[in-house]
Amino acid sequence: MQGQEAEWAALADVMSSDNPYEAMQELKTVVRADMFSNRIAGNIFKLWAKAEDAEHINLLTINNDKVGSVETTSEATAMLVSSVPAVPIAPKILGKYIQDEAVKRLFYKKASNGDISNYADLAAFTEQIEQYQNFDVDNTDLITEYREYIGREREYIDLLKNLKIQAETGQMIVIAGRPGMGKTALATNMMSTLTLQRVPVALISLEMRRTEVFERMVNRMLLEPKMTQETALEVFNSNLDVFDIRDDVRSGIENIELEIGRQADAGKRVVVVDYLQLITSKGVSRYEQVSDISRRLKLAAMKHDILLIALAQLNRAKAGEKNNRPQLTDLRDSGSIEQDADKVILLHSDDYYQENVPTNVDLDLIVAKNRQGGQHTFKSFYDREHQAIAVRKS
Repeated sequence: MQGQEAEWAALADVMSSDNPYEAMQELKTVVRADMFSNRIAGNIFKLWAKAEDAEHINLLTINNDKVGSVETTSEATAMLVSSVPAVPIAPKILGKYIQDEAVKRLFYKKASNGDISNYADLAAFTEQIEQYQNFDVDNTDLITEYREYIGREREYIDLLKNLKIQAETGQMIVIAGRPGMGKTALATNMMSTLTLQRVPVALISLEMRRTEVFERMVNRMLLEPKMTQETALEVFNSNLDVFDIRDDVRSGIENIELEIGRQADAGKRVVVVDYLQLITSKGVSRYEQVSDISRRLKLAAMKHDILLIALAQLNRAKAGEKNNRPQLTDLRDSGSIEQDADKVILLHSDDYYQENVPTNVDLDLIVAKNRQGGQHTFKSFYDREHQAIAVRKS
């Protein structure tokens, strides 16, 4: 059976079934209108997909509605009549065939354009197909879904126990600072906190080895009362199922997306990426690349329903600049990071601009963007020896 034959057969099978409405609902679970190679067949699918009962799924509705010109409508009617299967076929079987043919067309198109030339391209295409085969929720359920959403008890994730920075899954938080300002320290603090709270968390490191990241997590624990290195290791050993550190993921955005998906499938609710500007993409300019990376990270958070924390580099302060306090415009390479993020936390310390930087420095955590709340600043300190960040005690 050829692609278009399957499309007409699926529609004809729905029309001639004992309950066309139920058959159409079943077909809709595996097929969308954009998967049809024949435009008229796709228009008929869209028309019948809107039907509220079986009485509106027949030849009459095709002629009454504008699915094409008079000639194409007559041709479509003839195709439907002649395509009725001799033996009824389950709509999902024909629908899956239509879906497979649509995927092949996409592949051939990308391959002929030179968009698929290596394994990374193929991995990216596989991820795209997974998204292509996911179906949107029917808008008729939107009101019910919204009522359930606003009525449920929201579960927030505490990122830092003392600072009470909170977020929900499906969001992207960007933690940004100039070099050496404590971005990774804040991320590893979050890893330690979430692990102790038994919140499944993973960190994808593009800059440090996993042993170095883990060392920072352990050092942070040493500040807890009566905590020794041995007891800290015992704590993490009993929570090995909760956290994961990966330093072997290639820097292409397609590889990062695949790893985020794998971590989500493994039950992780929080994924940290260190850091955003080390990820590569195919954009012409670096601005376009970072914009693409930022958007795809946000979409990955929404798709997999995880909280994604992306560390980002800020432009260095200019020499002799009096006001070196960071702003959103300092985000390196792209303004789209600010647009895509639900929260942006900027790290700043005046102590870093001294000739001899002290071991303990005052550190401001500036919530410069908060999609669901106000902007504010947490006064904290950064213990550089133990890579620990906590509230500054007066």
